Amino acid sequence: MADRQARQRQIHADQRAQRRKDLLRRARPPKYRNQKVHTQDAGTFDSRREWLRWTTLRDWQACGVIRDLQRQVAYPLHVNGQCIGRYVADFVYAGPENVHTIEDAKGYRTPLYAWKKKHFEAEYGIPITEV
Repeated sequence: MADRQARQRQIHADQRAQRRKDLLRRARPPKYRNQKVHTQDAGTFDSRREWLRWTTLRDWQACGVIRDLQRQVAYPLHVNGQCIGRYVADFVYAGPENVHTIEDAKGYRTPLYAWKKKHFEAEYGIPITEV
């Protein structure tokens, strides 16, 4: 009988611990305070800022100000002919006079992003605009 009660107490303690873990996991905000945005027409955006910029650029494309608008375009990064990583641009489009523009919606500039931006601009010769 005592053995059964001990097992029941252990089961309940494990369940309480699991519930606590679940609550902590849900309560923790994202690292950079961004809120993911899910849309039906364009998919998922990593932040509200990125989604708002997308809606602006999409409207500009509809008006004919820009063309060839794309999201999440990956560019390989090379050193001595070897691919060492990739930079994923939030938005790529052709502006007036066919100027190739790359934009990144940034709320917080991480050291990794700063390095990738510098490497990309050195390799491709195209500046990245942060919005």
